[in-house]
Amino acid sequence: FDLNDSLPGFLGHAYEVRVEGELQDLTVSFELKNNLNRLNFKPTIYYYDEEAQALKEVENQVIEGNVITGKSRVV
Repeated sequence: FDLNDSLPGFLGHAYEVRVEGELQDLTVSFELKNNLNRLNFKPTIYYYDEEAQALKEVENQVIEGNVITGKSRVV
């Protein structure tokens, strides 16, 4: 899934995670630049739902300092 400059509100790059075998849980973390904390900015991690053809918010996100972590149960 490619993000481009015409999508307002989305920053950064899309990442694709592939694994061999069975995966039950997935945790991803991103370190943000310190200056983003001073802005009225709520970082959010999304995943691409192929069935719905849409970006969806990863549940159970935690922000600690300048690190955002999203944990998801893979079904």
